[in-house]
Amino acid sequence: MDRSREAAGAQADGSATDGSTRTSLVARVAFAVVALSIAGRAVGIAKLPALSDYDGAGHALNVAALYDGRLPEPSSWSGFHPPLFHAVGALALRIAPEAVPAHVVLRVLSLAAALGTVLLTWRFLRARCGRDAAAVATAVAACSPVFFVASSMLGNETTCTFFVTAALAALARPASGAAAPALLAGLAALSKATGLLVVPVVALAQALRPGRPAQRIGALALACAIPLALVGPFYASVALRTGVSPLAVVSGGALSPDAAEEMSHQPPGYRRLAHYTDVPATAVLHPTTRDPALLRSVTALLYASAWADPHGQFLPVSDATISRAGAPSALAGLVPTLLAISGIGAILLAPRRYAFALPGTLFLGVLLAAFVQYTWSVPTASAVKASYLLPAFLPAATALAVGTDRLIPVARRIAQWLLLATAAVTTAAFSLAWWL
Repeated sequence: MDRSREAAGAQADGSATDGSTRTSLVARVAFAVVALSIAGRAVGIAKLPALSDYDGAGHALNVAALYDGRLPEPSSWSGFHPPLFHAVGALALRIAPEAVPAHVVLRVLSLAAALGTVLLTWRFLRARCGRDAAAVATAVAACSPVFFVASSMLGNETTCTFFVTAALAALARPASGAAAPALLAGLAALSKATGLLVVPVVALAQALRPGRPAQRIGALALACAIPLALVGPFYASVALRTGVSPLAVVSGGALSPDAAEEMSHQPPGYRRLAHYTDVPATAVLHPTTRDPALLRSVTALLYASAWADPHGQFLPVSDATISRAGAPSALAGLVPTLLAISGIGAILLAPRRYAFALPGTLFLGVLLAAFVQYTWSVPTASAVKASYLLPAFLPAATALAVGTDRLIPVARRIAQWLLLATAAVTTAAFSLAWWL
């Protein structure tokens, strides 16, 4: 977005260059919806029974091991995960009052990382797309069901998302140098194996940065060395303790007989190209894995797990409840999904204009490629979860902001209100689901 248009956009949405600090109605509504969504998560954190979080028991075992001063058992359900979230969780349990249940403390950590992600995204987009565009895009991403669920449960997904977001945002600030993005990328990898995928993006950005060849080589070396120094000892330790290759450790599941046993019995049990190209309407009308058509379609199940809760991770597992709360949410998700896809197209067609979005878009592509490879090699329903793509929070919000910005003014304003309606619907569906 060029400077003249950015300034015009800022004036249009209340962040005017004349010193005005007025906040537009669109931005105020966006902030209010996010606040209600956070309140809904607080209810979920308190009401969700202990260890009913998705993979919660495995993560809790890792935290308990570190709390006791020992390393987690690699062959346990979640023993292959890097230790950052679990180490912070063990420290938090040492500090927290004994009256606060352990599972609540760990869920609060997930929510705190999620709120940090939202704040970083808001600041990143506000500086580049204007206040209204930033507020709306961030609100939609923050209120999406997949983010709602992940930030209401204990686990390392929001921690990884936070550090990936911080690393990508740091790449947009040339003054930050090479060390800051590399350190943040290393912390993302130390949170979850998915975070490793941001390391080559950071390295490529440093290799292409302006400057003399010696400077670029030094920055590239730093971008690789810092993450390796942070996460390398963990994977080396697990590989030595188990005799499994580091690549198998990163992929997960190979170390746990229980996980392997459960995955081997999950449907559909095979993959075909049609599973990636067929998108049945059940993704919107009946978003639950009890539907055979949704179970087979990777694309449809991915969409449904982004805008509903087909796996029953958060909503009560009765089929009627999942469908009742998930169907309107999945339907509402069509608007931001289509706008975000158009935004990705705009970024790729006009890379100079949207240069600030290129690192994030590259990361999104790497993450999607890894997701396709993973779902092909692990042909089960539980392998198809949008939470695996949560680290793309910033690129997705950026694509949505760009896709909306490209519309003519009248259409843009209509789209903003439709997007806010989407955020309100998803917030209501998941905040009120406990009371239905």
